[in-house]
Amino acid sequence: WLVLRDDDIQPVLDELSTQSEPVWLVDLRWASEPPDSPSPIGDGAAIAEQLMNTVKSLPPGQPARYFIVTQRAEVLDADTHGPAIDRAVLLGVSRTLISERFDLGVTLVDIDRPFEDTDELLQILSRVGEEQEIALRNGKLFCARIDRVPAVKAVQQEESQTLAVAPGAAYEVELKSNGSLDDIAFTPCE
Repeated sequence: WLVLRDDDIQPVLDELSTQSEPVWLVDLRWASEPPDSPSPIGDGAAIAEQLMNTVKSLPPGQPARYFIVTQRAEVLDADTHGPAIDRAVLLGVSRTLISERFDLGVTLVDIDRPFEDTDELLQILSRVGEEQEIALRNGKLFCARIDRVPAVKAVQQEESQTLAVAPGAAYEVELKSNGSLDDIAFTPCE
């Protein structure tokens, strides 16, 4: 494990370059309480740029996994806080990194409180598995996941109605109500 706590990433880069075994990097720069700022979007853009500069400086193939830890970037159903707007920008860039830089094994971790003991957080992160987006709330891990669910008979499609079409005739799509495709129809037009 390597832990990045501040903006001086050179010691981490030096350590990465000497490692022959895969290393997991934990970035704690955004794991503290989000500041109350008059310009959270600007702050978020600066944070995202900081992250991108870090990613650009990482050597090829290192780290084997990159944990980006935030606080209050995600809001779960039971949370009483609102989202930290500056961290929302960071989340968007991080989600892009998951698919664009899959070699880094980016994993987003949102915590509900700062960790005084980094070893405690590292122990929790060692249990994460292959998940790429997790939230840690009151010591419990939650993950964003899409799972296959068996089809429910009640959701089966109704039989569609067919309309006889005259050759050379024009038809238009008509929406019976705005915002819904439930009542879509094709009607002859002149």
